[in-house]
Amino acid sequence: MAEMERFGSGKRVLYMAAHPDDENTRLIAWLSNALDAETTYLSLTRGSGGQNLIGDELGAELGVIREHELRAARSVDGGNQRFTDALDFGYSKSVDEVWTKWGHDDLQLQAVRTIRELKPDFIITRFPPDERAGHGHHTASAELAIECAVLAADEKYDTATAAWRTADGSTTDPSTLSRTPIKKSEPSYTGIALRPPECARSINMRLFTRTSTAARLGMHN
Repeated sequence: MAEMERFGSGKRVLYMAAHPDDENTRLIAWLSNALDAETTYLSLTRGSGGQNLIGDELGAELGVIREHELRAARSVDGGNQRFTDALDFGYSKSVDEVWTKWGHDDLQLQAVRTIRELKPDFIITRFPPDERAGHGHHTASAELAIECAVLAADEKYDTATAAWRTADGSTTDPSTLSRTPIKKSEPSYTGIALRPPECARSINMRLFTRTSTAARLGMHN
């Protein structure tokens, strides 16, 4: 995060996680408003495997609701919203199980093409790529982000799109994860972040109370 501040405004940031309720809205608000960064949240799923607290819609219908909720949240916090085709099949304890249900190669291609299209200077994961993530989908989203940051810089991968290099193509070791520098004394960004959860009533989203763990995957020079 310190590198983002040091290199000034106008940067592009890609924030990756698994579900519509995973993103830290305070982080998105801070990046978009304090740093004037073009910030995109890439949710691998549309949250169709979760519960619905405001209606009877489940499955694909719930996914449509949550997609609209997430896009509404981004209109408030200043970020952009993207998705992949990954299916939210409910809670998974194992990342190995996830990769038996998600098409790894197809999701990998979707994520790499998103990186190359958006050309982010930074890629941030919401979760670490191990059991600390607490959910197989979460772990898989971090694994995918890390490998795709490398593949996006590989000119031999998907020659139909132009390679994009974030820093040297390397990834940050999970042990070096740093806390986001958003303090309670920054009411403007906290206030912005208080509003997107109201857009996500189907999941009673209150993400502004969480402290996000962010892994910096790279910066383009």
